[in-house]
Amino acid sequence: MPNLDHYLKIDRCPYCSIDNPNLETVTNAFLTKSDDEQNLRIWVTYKCKRCGGVIIASSNQQGGVVFEMYPKSDSLDAIFLKR
Repeated sequence: MPNLDHYLKIDRCPYCSIDNPNLETVTNAFLTKSDDEQNLRIWVTYKCKRCGGVIIASSNQQGGVVFEMYPKSDSLDAIFLKR
């Protein structure tokens, strides 16, 4: 899994499917947590410089391993393969 850095390093853009996309941050990192102060997550939003698609990813620490990403590229890769 990639790290939550200035550039998100994933194999393919979940929108345009380009390999090794240039995904740059477009927002500052922001924190969320549940109402009982649990489930802390740090989120960063990225955009694909080729197609303009937006990806949001989270980790439990700044610069840490991404454990959540939307849209999920695995499910979209399956759609592209069916075409």
